Amino acid sequence: MSRFSFGIFGQNSDELISGLDVKIRDVNDTVIADKSGNLAHTIEDNGDGTYYVDSLPQSLINVYVGDSAQDELQNIFFPTEATADHISDDTKHRAINDVGTGTTETFSNSKVNTLLASKSNTSHNHATEYATLGHDHDTDYADISHSGDNSLHRTINDSGTGEYNLFSASKINTELALKADDADLTSHSGDNSVHREIDDSGVNNTDLFSASKINTELALKADDADLTSHSGDADKHREINDLGSGVTDVWSGNHIITYINNKATFSSDDFAGGLGSDVTIKQDFNDQTILDN
Repeated sequence: MSRFSFGIFGQNSDELISGLDVKIRDVNDTVIADKSGNLAHTIEDNGDGTYYVDSLPQSLINVYVGDSAQDELQNIFFPTEATADHISDDTKHRAINDVGTGTTETFSNSKVNTLLASKSNTSHNHATEYATLGHDHDTDYADISHSGDNSLHRTINDSGTGEYNLFSASKINTELALKADDADLTSHSGDNSVHREIDDSGVNNTDLFSASKINTELALKADDADLTSHSGDADKHREINDLGSGVTDVWSGNHIITYINNKATFSSDDFAGGLGSDVTIKQDFNDQTILDN
């Protein structure tokens, strides 16, 4: 059975911290292991700042403390048997041996620093007269072009912007701190309120139409030119002209009512007064003329 073990240090500290709320998420940001015991995989706390979980699937994972990813623990690859064999291969991973002299021996930093301390520093000008090589200082033997070549050895310049400027580690860390983490990008790109899927059949105010759908809908509507042509057609839309009397003039409702009110009213009394002498009444398909008294 494979086991994944890890430790968590305090911020800017070499002290391991136990009792933390630790979770493991997969590349889809799904929690696949925690300390609750309610998931398929349970994280065990050794009580000394180290933790382990058994039988995790082989994949890229992120270790979280609470809801915060630990930068130094992101993108951990769960080792297979082949990677375990690689790690234990002493032809690839060698133990430090400061007394060794063979081609397969590895020196510690302390040993390397001790050896370097006995060598010349870089304060001289690398001229051949300062290089004691046990021969005649012939430049065929001493290549002094490299050490003084500022195209190979550059001074740190955090304010530089050219292609040959060199930034310090502090400058690089400061710039990186201003950039978005993977978790921030994942949170943004997975936010449905920011990035919506196209749904041409949707009718809600959160649905998004495709360009094809929009073009189809617009094709059913009148263009501005069509509306202008129609609304500007004097044969269809006429302006009110209460002073006009032509066959193409339009009166307002107010003018029509005023005009009607100024006309005589025809009543039954008009018959008695002789006004109905020429009135013809249509009744039972026979014409009858009311004669004047």
